Amino acid sequence: MIVKKSKERRVIFLFISILLFTFISCATNTVHSELTKHEKDWIKATLEKHYGGYEDMLKKGFSSDMIDDVTTISELYQLFDTYVQDTHFSFSKTGYNQYRQKRKAWIPDLDRDTSNIAAENKFYYPAKNNHGQDYVYAEYLIDSPKEEKPLKDYSYYEKSIGNNETYYIRVGTCDNNSSYKKMSNSYVSAAKYKNIILDGRSNNGGGQNPLFDFFNGLVRSAYTGKIYVLQDYHSYSAGELYCVAGRYTETLNIILIGTNSGGMQKYANCVAYTNGGLYFWLPSNYFSLPERFMGEGLGYPADIWSLSVDLKKTFDFLNVNTTGINFTQK
Repeated sequence: MIVKKSKERRVIFLFISILLFTFISCATNTVHSELTKHEKDWIKATLEKHYGGYEDMLKKGFSSDMIDDVTTISELYQLFDTYVQDTHFSFSKTGYNQYRQKRKAWIPDLDRDTSNIAAENKFYYPAKNNHGQDYVYAEYLIDSPKEEKPLKDYSYYEKSIGNNETYYIRVGTCDNNSSYKKMSNSYVSAAKYKNIILDGRSNNGGGQNPLFDFFNGLVRSAYTGKIYVLQDYHSYSAGELYCVAGRYTETLNIILIGTNSGGMQKYANCVAYTNGGLYFWLPSNYFSLPERFMGEGLGYPADIWSLSVDLKKTFDFLNVNTTGINFTQK
């Protein structure tokens, strides 16, 4: 009888141990899993249904099953780094850092053979096209000594400068809710001048219709002057004016001046999607781009490399009077 009870106790103890082990294992998995099955299913469905670059992800070898195997936010971000190349793309979960693509910078190798450039004109550094330009690849560092801070002027305005030889248009925004929409008809005034400067430095983007209206208007007006488009590292998306200007280089004389732009270009028309603490900012479709585009996060290389502090000297070198404009104004 005693032996029988002892066996029963062992069986009960073993059963309780199995239950306890199972409970602890489940609890442990719950604690260490930063994404629930419901969240993973939503992420997979949202990417497949709404992301304009999803087909490109699949071509790179991505499979939605990969998300099922993810247990941490860090692992999810590693998947994005591997299969997504899109600087518009953004994801976050409450309590964790937001995911954004790391940006790069292309900086001209000014120490490379510049012996044929006079010392006083060293600032003038013409870039080449995509097939042979003298650029060195470097990480994008906001505090780099070769870098410059973004401008704080996000307004839109127009005015005549340089003894009425040049029409200056500050395109600090492409927000259609601002005065930027006036640009649709600004070609009427601009076409009367020898030079046009479109200053898109530090423009964070928005809509493109006024830009297309402007350039189409110049074409209809048979404009024969020079158009100088300005950009910097902080010109993004529609604010990278060359994404529109670059379509008119066969009919208009367009010169791109500045640094490489931000490179938010390949995918467009972003939409926000949320589910509880999850957030996606996803482009919904492709965008056809000028050939000069170097890639997401790399942008367009300039015809003439110039930081803002050198723009006045650059235009002097080009014999363009810019009296009336302070290019370094923050």
